[in-house]
Amino acid sequence: YCDSFMTRISTETEKLALYRLGGVITTDDVKELVKPEADFKIYELSEAVANKQNVKAAKVLSSLLADKLAPSSILGMIYSHFRRLLYCSVTPNGENTAFLLGVKDYAVKKATEQAAKYTPKRLMKICDCFHRADFDFKSGKISDLAALETTVMEILSEG
Repeated sequence: YCDSFMTRISTETEKLALYRLGGVITTDDVKELVKPEADFKIYELSEAVANKQNVKAAKVLSSLLADKLAPSSILGMIYSHFRRLLYCSVTPNGENTAFLLGVKDYAVKKATEQAAKYTPKRLMKICDCFHRADFDFKSGKISDLAALETTVMEILSEG
């Protein structure tokens, strides 16, 4: 939830400890009291899409929008995430992948696991959908919110 930000981890741990006053901190406590970073939610949204969990995908998307993130930012973050999945699916597993993508090794490991739920061809089609939505939004054909929602729904509806 804290994306390895040690200051935030420390603050959230202290908050949870005070909440439980020496008791056992549960997973439910964390889910209730710690707000996940946007990157975590993007991963969660991608998982929901991969698993065809329409209701969960809608909830995560609503949560991202409730966090006052601009729809265009969310669109860009999801687009970037699926591009990473595509790169991981077509790149032989090597030690340079994380460096070339500018992320940590763990991010590549998780992306590779998630990419395995798709074929490279399907990931390319998804990236094309995001590219088209990004273009349509930036050229003024549709709003950023419409681009975001339409693209997520299109991905969910395809097999």
